[in-house]
Amino acid sequence: IVGNYSFYGLNITSIDTNNVVEIRRSAFCVCKKLTSANLPNVEIMTGGCFGWCNSLKIVSMPNVTEITGSSFVYCTSLEEISFPNIEILGNNSFAYCASLTSLILPGSVTSIDSSAFSCCSNLEYLFIPNSVESIGNYAFGSCTNLVLEFEADDVSDIPTIKNSYGNNSNATETAGIKDIVKVIVPAGMKSTYLSVWTYIASHYASKIEEKS
Repeated sequence: IVGNYSFYGLNITSIDTNNVVEIRRSAFCVCKKLTSANLPNVEIMTGGCFGWCNSLKIVSMPNVTEITGSSFVYCTSLEEISFPNIEILGNNSFAYCASLTSLILPGSVTSIDSSAFSCCSNLEYLFIPNSVESIGNYAFGSCTNLVLEFEADDVSDIPTIKNSYGNNSNATETAGIKDIVKVIVPAGMKSTYLSVWTYIASHYASKIEEKS
């Protein structure tokens, strides 16, 4: 176990160990010289673990299932992440990760929480598997270059877009879709998606395109 604030602000440059199963709050936060982290046996992370590690480029954690709030916030150099068993992307998980350009989420993901990818200004493509059940408010806010592709081809698999008040159809129920380039859905499914996303249907229907 790596305890709370254990390496906070230290000048470590890399992490590569099989001996860690849990990383607690802000353990490596503000390690500004850290460039890579390979932690194959980590299963549990607590908020802010690697926040503000602005030289961190590569992260591999094949056994972690939940990335809690702000775990990689402001990791502005982060280019490559490997979490093949991840289930939950917590609030602000990858917010302000300006070097992320493309990401295919694994079929284990069930929840993308509020602001998870907000302000990832160079993120151009994100694949959302049909395992995703819910997407939080502003999840993709200010991702102005982003194309989202959804896999779900059945109405029962289309994820709910949430906001801080629940699932009401109001201005916060867009997940930041108003900011992105477009949403690609399976052929023949546009009207079905819009029947689920009622606020988006009223305001941003032109953002939704069917895959050719």
